[in-house]
Amino acid sequence: MVSSTPMSTATLRRRLVELEVSILAQRQLLDDLERDKEAVEAELRKTSTFPVSTLPVEITAEFFLLSLPTIEDLRDNRRRSLKDVFQRQAPRVFLSVCRRWRDIALTTPVLWASLHLSTSSLRDGALKQGKIEEFIEQWFNRAALRPLSFAFHASRTEDDDFADGLFTPTRLRDVVHRYASRLEYLELDIAQHELRQLNLDSVMFPLLQRVALGDQYGPEPDSLNPVVVFGQAPRLCGLEILAEYGATLAYYSPPWQNLTKFEGEIDNLALFTLASNLLDARIAIEYLEEVPDPPISHPTLRSLALVTSWQGTKPVDLLKYLELPALQSLHVSEVDNIEDSFFSFLERSSPPLQTLSMGGTVELSEWQECLLLVNPTLENLELDSPSNEIQRSILTCHRLPSVQTVLPRLQSLVFKNIHGMNYWDLVDFLDGRMISPRFATPRSFRAVCSNGTSLEDTTGGPYASQDTVTDRLTRLGERGIDINIQTEHNQLLSSGHRVCFSTTS
Repeated sequence: MVSSTPMSTATLRRRLVELEVSILAQRQLLDDLERDKEAVEAELRKTSTFPVSTLPVEITAEFFLLSLPTIEDLRDNRRRSLKDVFQRQAPRVFLSVCRRWRDIALTTPVLWASLHLSTSSLRDGALKQGKIEEFIEQWFNRAALRPLSFAFHASRTEDDDFADGLFTPTRLRDVVHRYASRLEYLELDIAQHELRQLNLDSVMFPLLQRVALGDQYGPEPDSLNPVVVFGQAPRLCGLEILAEYGATLAYYSPPWQNLTKFEGEIDNLALFTLASNLLDARIAIEYLEEVPDPPISHPTLRSLALVTSWQGTKPVDLLKYLELPALQSLHVSEVDNIEDSFFSFLERSSPPLQTLSMGGTVELSEWQECLLLVNPTLENLELDSPSNEIQRSILTCHRLPSVQTVLPRLQSLVFKNIHGMNYWDLVDFLDGRMISPRFATPRSFRAVCSNGTSLEDTTGGPYASQDTVTDRLTRLGERGIDINIQTEHNQLLSSGHRVCFSTTS
């Protein structure tokens, strides 16, 4: 404390020296305490046992593999900083935990077999000549001889040059060509004119099985002059069009006969005529430029999902123009005018449909007419926002032997976004199918209800006992049916073969 009484210069100098001596003593004390702390921590590490550090290398490596981000996660992260994406995300994060984890990570090649790179996440001169290439080489060298997955997402400038014009298409072409013989999956989110510069049709891709192509904002793509790609990829069977930027299949020309799986947006139906071996398709639809007459018949397609595009045609309308006699699984995200499109499609195709998933508003009479056509084969049914009348028509159809739509092979049933249901009808439905030889044994039931829904957990119902709804569903769960009833925020009931619990909302 400095005195309020003025002190002489000599006194102030002496006091200053005293304070400096005291500060040095405190610093010395702090240094001694830090050294003691480090010694105690070192001794603790020697004597303590951490179970995770005693696991076999194979188990630890398996945990590392399970923590790897998915392709979708990496796409979401592509505009985050390099530090966030690479330093805090598997597998790089394992390198800084401890020496043992670092050694395991560096000697587990499969951890380094996938690389998703975005130029927008690179900073501090990383785009300079050779820096990205050096990083990619180091990463893939750790993968040893494993097949590789590589995804590249380009940032955009006002001049439509990705990566500020530094990481040019020529440099990207050299990287892709260098690793072409080892690539199993390739994702390129770049503009069409930049993709054309990669000359992907001039190089051999002996292992390539799946590709994903996108188109960032930039010069208008040319649908009349699609980029010819992967003509020398004999194992290529899957193609995804990244639709975030409005890319469509019309911008590319892949080896059509090779394709068995497609996902993306289309604006015409050429896919169904060119890809004659297609087995699985998930499609968003823009405005259809040309409407075929008669409908296109595709003999091999087994699974089709029609999802809503941010603009354009309703998904169900595509069915007007298709005949799919081999179809086993159908998902339509939005149904309208079901009688005009869906019914005529089922009647025309006569598919052996086993799985049906539908969303939208459907009239009971139209629904029952369509169900007649898939009744003999349907095993899995999922309805989004079904009315109470449609719910009841399904849950009570088994009570009336004369009704044709009894769904004898139904094993899995899902109701999503419902605003209420009769749970005693559900109990009767599941119980009746468990004991009757007319029906396949049900495997699962799932309902997602609006908030405020309860199980109406009262006694009585159609049974003479004092069982509640929860009691009955619990017993059905113990008999092998997986039952899950929930709202957006609450779990009402979940059952498994041996575990059952419930709470009220």
